[in-house]
Amino acid sequence: MTKTLLFLAIFLCVGSASFGEVTAEIRLPDGSRLDEPAEVMVGTQLSIVVSSDVDERRFVTLSLEDANSDYAVLYGRDFNDDPMGPYIYSYEGSCLPASGKHAAVQDWEETGADGLQMSTGLYYIARDDWFVVDYNVINTGDCEVVFSGYDPVGPYEDPPPGYEPILVGHRHIEFIHVRTRDFNGDGYVDFDDFSIFGSYWRGTGYSDPNECEGTDLDANGGIDVNDLMLFCGYWLDETDKRWYQGPARSRDFNNDGYVNLGDFAVLASYWRSTGYSDPSQCEGADLDGDGSIDMNDLRLFTDYWNGASYWWWP
Repeated sequence: MTKTLLFLAIFLCVGSASFGEVTAEIRLPDGSRLDEPAEVMVGTQLSIVVSSDVDERRFVTLSLEDANSDYAVLYGRDFNDDPMGPYIYSYEGSCLPASGKHAAVQDWEETGADGLQMSTGLYYIARDDWFVVDYNVINTGDCEVVFSGYDPVGPYEDPPPGYEPILVGHRHIEFIHVRTRDFNGDGYVDFDDFSIFGSYWRGTGYSDPNECEGTDLDANGGIDVNDLMLFCGYWLDETDKRWYQGPARSRDFNNDGYVNLGDFAVLASYWRSTGYSDPSQCEGADLDGDGSIDMNDLRLFTDYWNGASYWWWP
């Protein structure tokens, strides 16, 4: 199965002088990218990463229309319902550092569709990955996710009464959901699944694929070479591991809410040191997890310079 980039672009204008490209990138659990239409197995969990090449406010949605709700589920990560938390009723784990201070991912619905709305913050927006959400394949068939872009609120920190975002463009991300090859449900398509497949080889007379543990992949009643080809197309694929876990590690080493000189001092105190088997041994300064503090860690640190690591109500 070809696994190359699915690149979805929406041009969102602010006033008449500037524009930016907002993209949604769809990835399998192993990190590989998919062409559209993306063919994936039932039971697979994908990551959808929303990124931008501008550092300005944006508002986007990812949604499933009612006709597609039986085939997939969209959901955010780490929902916050603590009234004293950083941003109530937002999926905090779906907001990546580049989305800015007070960014939010929240449940969204309108007549005939529901999904997630994503809004960048007021400050510290960067040109990078902004948001990550999960897409879980639950049934075979064709499915579409609607990716929509809206005019941002503008200079308002809070929208004025009666404000409605203006839709400026949308695209459909197309998927084809196929039967799983992970017959034993362990998250991998491997020799254990091939063993199950082999136990039904040349079997016939199956009126339902469930009668042969799903190995009748073309649902023609028998297990033959065509099923073998369909099985091999997903060899060693994974189904249930999140590819994108958000930022690799926090750069806010002193936990004051910002990545600044205080955190740089922590990094510098471990500079050129080695032999760490766990990043916690050096206060998290080993950002790439290779056991030493070097130029690569410095580069990873400076990517989030002056960014906010957690947020609260203004």
